[in-house]
Amino acid sequence: MGFKNKGVAFIVGAVAGSVVGSVTALLFAPKSGKELRSDIKAGTGKVIEAGSEAFDHMSETVHEVGKKLEEGTAKVVHSAKQGVQSVVSSVKQRCNSEDSQQPEQEKQGGESLQQGHDMLQEQGESLQLNEREQTLQN
Repeated sequence: MGFKNKGVAFIVGAVAGSVVGSVTALLFAPKSGKELRSDIKAGTGKVIEAGSEAFDHMSETVHEVGKKLEEGTAKVVHSAKQGVQSVVSSVKQRCNSEDSQQPEQEKQGGESLQQGHDMLQEQGESLQLNEREQTLQN
């Protein structure tokens, strides 16, 4: 089974390793059946709690990344919309008259589109850095 996200793979491996280690330690410890069952029950509770905490943390991280992506996308869409509107306006004016300011308006529209592209690229790089930081923190 291959995981695309290394953080998820690490968490699954850590949980699986702790389960195997706990069960092995309990089975080789010289205890009565009652004590062994009690220890297994306590160990299972700890593993479930750790898994739940890891799931909560991953869920929060995914939510935060989603919000940042949504905000960045909205900015890019707005900037692209402005750029398209500027270009459309320039084309309409060019069709209606031979004014010398039209190349400047086309340039402004192109710059708005480029700014939108640059903002999207920055958001993507920022999100990648945040994911790397989260992976390193885990």
